[in-house]
Amino acid sequence: MLCVALHACFFLFGAPPDYARLLDAVQIPMVERIEDATAIVVPAGATGVDTAAIVARVDSGALLVTEGDSPLSRALGLSFNASSIEVTQVEDASSPKLAIVWEKPLKLVPPSVPPGAKVTVKDKWTGAPLAMVFPHGRGRVFFLAAPLSGYARFPYFIQTLIAECGVTPPFRASRLHAFFDYGYRTGVDVDYFAKRWRRDGVMALHASAWQFWDRNSDRDQYLHTLIAACHREGVLVYAWLELPHVSDKFWQDHPEWREKTAALADAHLDWRGLINLLDPNAFQAVARDLNKLLGDFDWDGVNLSELYYESPQGPENPQRFTPMNDVVRADFRKQSGIDPVEFFDPSSPHHYLKDAANWKKFVDYRVGRVRSLDELMLHEIHRARLTKPYLHAILTSVDNLYETRMREALGVDVTLLRPASAFTLVVEDPASMWSLGPERYSVLGEKYGAQTAGIDINVVDRYQDVFPTKRQTGGEFLELFHNAAAAFSPVLVYFEASVLPRDMETVAYALAASARLSGDSVESPRSVWVQTNSTQLDGKPWPARTPAAILVPSGKHTVGAGDAPGFTLTHLSGELLSATYDDPRTISFTYRSDARAIAAFSSFPSSILVDGKAVESLLLPPGEHRVQARQ
Repeated sequence: MLCVALHACFFLFGAPPDYARLLDAVQIPMVERIEDATAIVVPAGATGVDTAAIVARVDSGALLVTEGDSPLSRALGLSFNASSIEVTQVEDASSPKLAIVWEKPLKLVPPSVPPGAKVTVKDKWTGAPLAMVFPHGRGRVFFLAAPLSGYARFPYFIQTLIAECGVTPPFRASRLHAFFDYGYRTGVDVDYFAKRWRRDGVMALHASAWQFWDRNSDRDQYLHTLIAACHREGVLVYAWLELPHVSDKFWQDHPEWREKTAALADAHLDWRGLINLLDPNAFQAVARDLNKLLGDFDWDGVNLSELYYESPQGPENPQRFTPMNDVVRADFRKQSGIDPVEFFDPSSPHHYLKDAANWKKFVDYRVGRVRSLDELMLHEIHRARLTKPYLHAILTSVDNLYETRMREALGVDVTLLRPASAFTLVVEDPASMWSLGPERYSVLGEKYGAQTAGIDINVVDRYQDVFPTKRQTGGEFLELFHNAAAAFSPVLVYFEASVLPRDMETVAYALAASARLSGDSVESPRSVWVQTNSTQLDGKPWPARTPAAILVPSGKHTVGAGDAPGFTLTHLSGELLSATYDDPRTISFTYRSDARAIAAFSSFPSSILVDGKAVESLLLPPGEHRVQARQ
């Protein structure tokens, strides 16, 4: 049984939903019979618990998770003789500087600390132990002083299971797209980080292209080095654009092309200096620079991200509302007889709160302008494809199907975006939704079901009052990416440096959403890495594997042990469709990928054929292809 080898089959007394949801976020299997379990969960108030039998299971090597003062806890040697405390804030041993605040204070009596215990969570103010892992016989106990309550009290429950309790989730998926902001990474060792990104399941890096827009030999060399390091590690690199921000220097050099707000001030909002791309001269300059940027570096794709107008607060904040450049004002005045600046003049009969009919016309006009800009920039990316046909285009737009107010606020309307082979649509949930919890991605997935769409998740400190942490981390982080991966492809994260290391190390487990394990049978809607040393698939030697995992295509398959050649496919950034050994030194496989795909082998092949034609690179073309690699 695979689950036995992985030490990850849980039996839940009373089937508590808090545990089931968190375990499911990383596909840890749950069994219906305690006899089949390698780990047992006994929550507070569980009934039908045979204390002696469970202690015996632990002593023989099982993992036990249990809560609070109970006959079982006392049978394990814990005592509860300390004074009662009220817990409001806790400290996790692996993230001691992170503020973890319980929304609802809880009074409890902390336990004694048995020999050999590692305290993983303590009360912030008294230092009393609230969670710990300790040995008992040949097994281990993970004790919580309070009920789990999802991720509300112990956000790193899953990470502690993995790091301290020997639990390995059964699946990994290397399909994360991560934004990379050069401004935060100017001095890093790109070779080190490229290896780490691959290890953590990053499939593609989206590098901040505006910071390389104005050519500089040092930055050019940095970007060449970054892309080469990523490609060596099997990670794709996209040019991440944030138009109408072009670059800081472009903004400084061209005051005549600056966008205007409804207050008729230059539109430098937050970090973005917005350029009026509807000015023909400005657009031509930007298009020329973009073509050179895409041509001079070995990009795999382009992410045209957040090309919309400001601001999320809508017309309520004229100081941030755009566009009010001369082109827009003249064009809308010609169409309607109204200067759109009047919509923000309280004394005007056309103020947006007074003249709803004409305001709606301007909202629709603004949406049309955004769509026109999308089309213009996608056309420029298509021009770059004339010399680099493999470039994959992504268009990232803020959602307005769930958060409908964004149409008026930002000028976005995803119903007008019909992705086909020209680009992949990625939706981003606006900041107003970041406190709504992981379930929102399931709802978003239903709304976008008719469209092929990816999702962009912002992992940042939120402005709302949220508990237990300001930034998404721990169980909340894993549930976010699990739900997102079940509904969307690809999944993007802003940004790789804002994700806490403990989360980045476990996100690949969550991204294997919908994969299921039953005995030695694996079923998944997409190809997935199974954590096992198996060497065969469906009774035949399987070439796509490493010593610790096997890459299984979509569908239902059986994994097992047996003789197999040593030459293997160890990495593939695309979707594996099939694989076979033609002979012990020759692997054939088929794959599908929207962008280029990168393959890696246990030893560099002496020859590679793609659809029967010889190639010299492990950068494989986009689309669906057959590859034959000989050792």
